Amino acid sequence: MTALRIGAAALGLATVLLAGAFGWIRYGGAAPTNFAALSELVLLIERTARTRTIEAGQVQARTTLDYDGLVRVSRELDTAKEALKGRVAKLPPADRRLARALRRLVLAVESQDEVVERYKTDLAAILGSRRYLPEAGDAIRRLAEKMEPTRREATASLRRQTDELLLALRAYEESRSPELLGRLTERLRVLDANSAQAGGALGAAVAEIVRHARVVLERSEPVRRGFERLSGETVEDQAAAAAGALDRAAAERAVRAGYRDLAFGSGAFSLALGWAGIGLVAYRRRRAGDAAPASDDADADALGSDPGQPAGPPTGPTDSPAFVPAGGPLEADALATLASARGALAPRVLGAPAPLPLD
Repeated sequence: MTALRIGAAALGLATVLLAGAFGWIRYGGAAPTNFAALSELVLLIERTARTRTIEAGQVQARTTLDYDGLVRVSRELDTAKEALKGRVAKLPPADRRLARALRRLVLAVESQDEVVERYKTDLAAILGSRRYLPEAGDAIRRLAEKMEPTRREATASLRRQTDELLLALRAYEESRSPELLGRLTERLRVLDANSAQAGGALGAAVAEIVRHARVVLERSEPVRRGFERLSGETVEDQAAAAAGALDRAAAERAVRAGYRDLAFGSGAFSLALGWAGIGLVAYRRRRAGDAAPASDDADADALGSDPGQPAGPPTGPTDSPAFVPAGGPLEADALATLASARGALAPRVLGAPAPLPLD
């Protein structure tokens, strides 16, 4: 019985450990990764980044500075990025590769944020100068009309050079031709020198035109590169890589869950077999203990009722081998023999004289 109790105690401990491990993994361990929520955030970031690129292109095409749409989309993208960063920080160690892919996506979005800020600054300067140049050209024409006749020829030359500069600047912005850029740079140099010679209000107006034209030239290339970076699909590429990492992580978790469930199922089945075995052994022992007293009583009854079997040591006068039933033919001889034996033994035992014969 001691071995049975030890086995039952071992199985009980194993059952408690298995149940505790199952409960900890299911309810008390790290929260399982919500792949659906992560996938939605990745898709939202990809879609919002594409929308921001479109907004940036539309801002560049406008003649007035309007960043409302670009700012709104940038805020939506920042909200999605922060939500993704919060979820990445809570990923379990088993999802390390997924965490790296998602962090690369976050870094791509943050890098694009910096590009957008520089793009907005450069574009604001260009749009401001573009808006000023036509007004400055009109101001030079009005100043030329008020000039004295002796200076009208020089003023007309400055006005003509200013008009040619504005046309060349517009043509360069449309074509981005290196040849036009060289010609435009030369025109700016000449017009800047002439504005210094003209002096006065006219010279100052021409110098202001030259300054704004240079702003357009200097900021146009950074704006172009910034828009190329925004539309270079860096965020889209990282989002696609993150989506692939999500699919792989979900598949790996399904495989791990299958193996875990198989291990728990095997352990539970083994414990069930152990408990069944212990129950069977205990049942058989109880049956054997109940059957032993009944078997002993049956054997005793069988031995007492069978005259052909010896009944053990003598327990009464009828069990003596010298017992002769009364009324038998040998009764007289038996009595005579017993009397002779008693008479012969008595003097020897007690020292008394032998009795007289009965007859």
